[in-house]
Amino acid sequence: MRPLQFFLDLNVTKTIDNSSPIELSTITYTITVSNNGPDNATNVSLVDNLPNGVTYVSDNSSGAYNSGSGIWTIGDVLNGSVKTLTIEAIVNIGASGQTITNTTSNLSLDQTDTDASNNIGSVDIIPIRDVDLSLVKSFVDNNGGPNYGNIKTFEIIVSNSGASIATGVEVTDILPSGYNFISYSSTTGVFDEVSGIWNVGTVVPGNDLVLLIEVEVLGTGDYENCAEISKMNEIDRDSIPGNGNANEDDYSCESISFGDDLDLGVEKTIVGNMLSPSVGNQIIFNIELTNYGLLDVLQVEVEDILPDGYTYVSYQATSGTYNISNGIWSLSNVIKQTSEVLTLVATVNAFGNYENCTTILSSSIMDKDSSNDQSCITPTPTGLIDLELTKTVSSNNPNALDEIEFTIQITNKGPSSATGIQILDLIPNGYNFVSFSSTAGDYNETNGIWNLGSALGVGDYESLSITVNVLPTGDWKNTAQVQSANEMDSDSMPGNNNPNEDDQDSVEVNVNIKAFAPEEFTPNGDGINDTFIIQNLHVLYPNYRMVIVNRWGSQVYEYKHNGKPNQEPEWWDGFSRGKMNVGNSILPLTGHISIL
Repeated sequence: MRPLQFFLDLNVTKTIDNSSPIELSTITYTITVSNNGPDNATNVSLVDNLPNGVTYVSDNSSGAYNSGSGIWTIGDVLNGSVKTLTIEAIVNIGASGQTITNTTSNLSLDQTDTDASNNIGSVDIIPIRDVDLSLVKSFVDNNGGPNYGNIKTFEIIVSNSGASIATGVEVTDILPSGYNFISYSSTTGVFDEVSGIWNVGTVVPGNDLVLLIEVEVLGTGDYENCAEISKMNEIDRDSIPGNGNANEDDYSCESISFGDDLDLGVEKTIVGNMLSPSVGNQIIFNIELTNYGLLDVLQVEVEDILPDGYTYVSYQATSGTYNISNGIWSLSNVIKQTSEVLTLVATVNAFGNYENCTTILSSSIMDKDSSNDQSCITPTPTGLIDLELTKTVSSNNPNALDEIEFTIQITNKGPSSATGIQILDLIPNGYNFVSFSSTAGDYNETNGIWNLGSALGVGDYESLSITVNVLPTGDWKNTAQVQSANEMDSDSMPGNNNPNEDDQDSVEVNVNIKAFAPEEFTPNGDGINDTFIIQNLHVLYPNYRMVIVNRWGSQVYEYKHNGKPNQEPEWWDGFSRGKMNVGNSILPLTGHISIL
């Protein structure tokens, strides 16, 4: 018996929905088996093993396709019918640039295909990568002043918004001169602060990588810090690594916004607002250094050289040290928005320059406002003097009617020159003023004021000599005192009549009072010895009685004093007032008298 013969032609085709897929994207393979007849085919199958570079995801065979073995059990394919299998797969990472061929095996069936040349299907893909890296740079604490010290932290975020991984990625961030590197931390890779290269490596889509760079903000230099993706193995969708194009999304810069606010200022005052200190007293200068900026200033030098109008005593400072030899106040750290204070204690000298200036010499930041870097103050000291007055007399035991000389010496022991000096020496009634002489100024015997007129320098002295007649009666205590001066005296008060102070002195003489009777008198009207006077008789004997008789025993003059020693008696003028007078004639020019 002749066996049955079948005539059929099965045709296999294989297609791909995207021959240039992106890594990690999903592709769809479509395999069709058609029967061109005329007979039916039975028990048909083929093998389609997915090649390396793609990974199976799913198919539409409802179990007829075994992804493990790759066998697609098709079954019967009737004349004129078509069987279709779709397989979804993911393009693997690393497959880009490779030609990946997917080829089916030959068909297996019960019959013999009359044309086996079309029983195998094959298709190629060449995967590509879709990389879109971007970089964002910012401060972690925004771009305001540092919260602690001068420490700021840059944050660099690298993102991949493409569909493929990026490999061999490097970021370059070279710190500019306005910052000092402290440390770094990163989610991946190593940062070299010298070269500024962050070796990122691989950047997977949807995974942000972060680099934190902690820096110290310096007071001078460039503050704009830029970072750029400088290298990667793939082609970026919209940027070129390392081209320095600030308009691309792989380039980002950040800068501090407070650079122009860096400002140090100094203000000088006097404690107690003592703008008119006394010479010899202490004065306290208060120097306040303020950091108005948003950065700590690590090194500051302030100069305050005391002029020669002052003598240094001591200092106190809330921070730093003061060198008296060069006048430099050195501070190691001035915190932002705070002040430090230096107080200088000095003694006010009698002479010299009193303008005291404080100047900011240098700092570790660039001060943007130099208008407040110097502060000066000029007190006007009031003079302090020490006037000492001494009074002497040429004779402590004069006779009544003698001429004696009082000498006043005024000395200024400083420390300032003395001006406007007036000395009071009012001659008491126990003396009659005769004359004066002085080394300076003029003396008014009426009001007793000696006005020196000129300044009396430190250590200098002037003297006044007053010549007087000593009267037999009256007050013989002569007192001189400083009545006024323009400056303050350190240990006395002018014009207060305090005998215990050194600006006042007194001399009291012991007057010898003797009665002196003239040996002769000549009452001839020539104004010389015309009156018979016994000096001091009324002082010694206030109740004395005098009777004068002529040679014949006749009384020519009689007088009894009234008991007042300060009242001048009525002395005999040579006229006879006795009973034997003939008229009012003058006695003979010669003769003698007797005093009873």
